[in-house]
Amino acid sequence: FSWREFYHAYMAHLNAPFAMEPSKLAAIPLDSWSKSAEQAVLNALKYRRPNVVLLDEANHFASVSSGKVLLEQMTRIKSFANRSGVLHVCFGTYELM
Repeated sequence: FSWREFYHAYMAHLNAPFAMEPSKLAAIPLDSWSKSAEQAVLNALKYRRPNVVLLDEANHFASVSSGKVLLEQMTRIKSFANRSGVLHVCFGTYELM
């Protein structure tokens, strides 16, 4: 699972003005980019004020090497939903369960 692609798609669907092209994202180190991208998405949610965010094919969050990383992925999404104040609904295959 790629958080870069997730944040890029998120910002693109929100029509965020500073969404970068995926080819440019690959050149930025993940540690420095991840926090600022997360904050950009939170700001976009604040100004766009959607009622709900639907995450289709959320079973891709489970494409990780261990259960600990899977728990970390789900905790990250939950934290993101809590901080944004926007309900996030995940859809996916039975792998998600």
